[in-house]
Amino acid sequence: MKQIKKILSILLLLVGLSTVGWAQQNDTGTITASADVVQQLAVEGVNDLLFQLVSPGVDKTIDLEGNVSAGTATGGEQAGQFTVSASEGASVTLEFTALPAVLTETSAGTETMPITYESGWDVTGDGTSTTTVTTSGSTTIGDFPANDVGGTNLIYVLLGGTVQPIANQVQGTYEADITLTATYN
Repeated sequence: MKQIKKILSILLLLVGLSTVGWAQQNDTGTITASADVVQQLAVEGVNDLLFQLVSPGVDKTIDLEGNVSAGTATGGEQAGQFTVSASEGASVTLEFTALPAVLTETSAGTETMPITYESGWDVTGDGTSTTTVTTSGSTTIGDFPANDVGGTNLIYVLLGGTVQPIANQVQGTYEADITLTATYN
């Protein structure tokens, strides 16, 4: 009888341990949350588009290199220039969100002079080898180039144009603001 009690005690102990073992069994799995932060998109106006002296009735053109290609060079003319920095390989859309068709005389504000534009981008900023940037819509750079300037990937967007003064154009300084917007796609 003692032996049967001993065997029953051992059986109960084994059943109890195996039940506790099953009840405490667990397992885990792990996943990772991640996010890739892109370089902050930045646009900066670097150089104004300068035609300098313009004669009434004589069109004047500044090309993307800043040269006078029509009209008379008087010195100091330059192409407009923006810089755009973005993450290498990113898709970036460029759009001129303010590109007026006329310049307005600054003192009276009632006289205007027609202007047309041409634009391109490159990684050197000298305008000698550019890819066209449309001035009447948007341009997408599908693979933003690596061009490490000061720790950021940088391109130059250049702007040239032609002013078309009429024969009796009123004397004065004519201006308009031009805005380039860059957006990650």
